[in-house]
Amino acid sequence: MVQKIVNYFGADGLLHILCSALLTSVLGWFAPLWAAAFLALIIGACKELIWDKCMGKGTPEWKDFFADLAGIALGCL
Repeated sequence: MVQKIVNYFGADGLLHILCSALLTSVLGWFAPLWAAAFLALIIGACKELIWDKCMGKGTPEWKDFFADLAGIALGCL
């Protein structure tokens, strides 16, 4: 199962999962968990929309957004 997840998301997706989980858990120390999760979601969405799409610094992908959601869920645990 882990191999399927790695194959689906790839190395970039795993970085999205890791960063979102870390961001959610660290922000959870300073804010309510729902606020930390929401802020991590906003940061992930802005990265995809502003950095990747508008500025052209990367490729906006739904997979990355779903990886962010998976990382946020992991960070909430």
